[in-house]
Amino acid sequence: MTRAPAESARVHSQHLRQLVEEFLAFAEIEYERLKDERGSLHTARGYSLRQAGALRTFWMTVGWRRTTT
Repeated sequence: MTRAPAESARVHSQHLRQLVEEFLAFAEIEYERLKDERGSLHTARGYSLRQAGALRTFWMTVGWRRTTT
């Protein structure tokens, strides 16, 4: 069964929103748990949290689209 583009976008957004929020919650917990450590993983988690608004916007508007190449 093929969905209309608008329906496909709605379904993807619905599922992706939950995943994005779960990722950011995980990143916040881990960032706080390891706040005294240094390294690239800690830095990446901090970046994710500082850029949460931009990441949500990207993932919810552009990130869900499939490439057809």
